Amino acid sequence: MFYAAWCPFSAAAAPPYHALARAFPDVLLLAIDAIANSHLNTRFGTVAVPNIMLFYNGKALSRFNQSERSLEQLRMFVRNHTGLEGDPSVELTPEDFAGPLPTAPTDEPDYFLWASWAFFASFGVIAMVRSSPGKRLLVRLGVLMPVQHQHVD
Repeated sequence: MFYAAWCPFSAAAAPPYHALARAFPDVLLLAIDAIANSHLNTRFGTVAVPNIMLFYNGKALSRFNQSERSLEQLRMFVRNHTGLEGDPSVELTPEDFAGPLPTAPTDEPDYFLWASWAFFASFGVIAMVRSSPGKRLLVRLGVLMPVQHQHVD
C-alpha cells in the first residue's frame, strides 16, 4: 500500500490493511510512504493514495480499484487474485487502529498544493498581461504608458 500520512483516505484504509495481515499470514504486506519514497510512485504508476497493489515475483499483478476499503473488500481482492482463502474469522480489533500505519491524518502543510496554486496564479497574471484586454486594463490603471505611434514623413 502506498500511503501518505496526511491523507484521510490512507488513514481510513490503515485499520483494514492491518487486519489483512492477520487474515493472510502467508502474504507479505508492505506499506510505503509515497511522499518519502516518491521515486517509487513513477516506477509503479502511483498517482493517488492510498494505492493498494498486489505483486507476484516482484511484478505488479493487480491494483485495488474499489472506493470502499473495508476488510471484506480487501480480503476479496486478495482471494480473487491469489486463490488464497485466508482466515475468514479475522475481524477488526482495537489494535488495528493503533498502528503501525497512521490511522488519523497528520496535520501537515501541503506544499505541493501551494506550489500548484502559485503556478496557476503566475500563469494567469502572465496570460492577462500579454492579452490586449489585459494591456488596456493596465494602461487605464496607469501601470503601462500607452504606446504612441509616430509617423515618419
